[in-house]
Amino acid sequence: MREAFRNGALHYLIKPFTAAALNERLTAYARYRDALSGGSELSQEDLDGAVRALYAPLHARAPAPKGRSPVTTRLVSDALRRAEEPRSAAEIADQVGISRATAQRYLAALAEAGRVVVTLRYGATGRPEHQYAWSPR
Repeated sequence: MREAFRNGALHYLIKPFTAAALNERLTAYARYRDALSGGSELSQEDLDGAVRALYAPLHARAPAPKGRSPVTTRLVSDALRRAEEPRSAAEIADQVGISRATAQRYLAALAEAGRVVVTLRYGATGRPEHQYAWSPR
């Protein structure tokens, strides 16, 4: 194990391990790679965020707030992360298969946590529409 870490291993699982543990490590690694894949120069904040993404699953998680599922949070996050341009709550809701109100609630929580950037799109009439984009932090 020590030699593997000296040679660049980032995680290590000792057998026997569960499929959930393996999935957690692989998902964390994918987030880490995504965070480092930007074409521009990395700032210290970018690097710190990538390392947090890599090791965050290993730290004890607080339970999800009442009425919010970690699975739905992940689905909404993944849909927004894959989007090539800002999306509305209605678009995310259609893609994930949840109500617009539920998508809006999850997107607002992600925005409050600093994971999502919110902008407004003004149309010809009516209220402006909130647009959500994954934060590159």
